[in-house]
Formats: sequence, C-alpha cells, structure tokens
Amino acid sequence: MTLEPELASLKNTRGEDPFFIRPVLIVVVALVALLFKSGIALATLGANDVVAFYEFAKAIEIHGLA
Repeated sequence: MTLEPELASLKNTRGEDPFFIRPVLIVVVALVALLFKSGIALATLGANDVVAFYEFAKAIEIHGLA
C-alpha cells in the first residue's frame, strides 16, 4: 500500500507522521497548563466567598452562636 503523493509529502525527514505529533503536542500543552493552574491555586487563598466564610467562622468562634 503506497501513500498518495499529497500524503507522502506530509512526512517529515525522520519519517514521523505530523498527525501523530499534533495530539501529543496538545496533551503536553494541556499538562503544562494544568501544572500552572495548580500552582496558582495552591498559592492563593481563593475567591471572595472563601474569605467571607473564613471571617464568618472566626466571628462564630469568638462570639459563639448565642
């Protein structure tokens, strides 16, 4: 089975198929983004509602429910 001339030209000099390289590149970029987002999530406190709940819990601990 031979490749059509258009498809044969898509192979690079090492014989690798560019249709295989593209999904690998997408997965690598997604993993880098995941690591970057995880680093930001670990370094920050969170959204405003997290701060508000923390302050509310602190007030209950100091003053109690009654």
